Amino acid sequence: MSYPSESFLSFCYCCKKNLGQGKDIYMYRGEKAFCSSECRYKEMMLEEETVEGPETSDSDDIYGTFP
Repeated sequence: MSYPSESFLSFCYCCKKNLGQGKDIYMYRGEKAFCSSECRYKEMMLEEETVEGPETSDSDDIYGTFP
């Protein structure tokens, strides 16, 4: 079993912004760190699209959109 390195908490998985000490870190699946809920949401949607294929429904109405 492999574990992520300490550096995975240093940068946002999505935008690569530095995750500074004392700031909130948003996690997804226990292995990806994000600087904001928006970045985490983008990754969740990308992963969902990869698993399910291109979006065919109006899920934006359910989940909302982020700028």
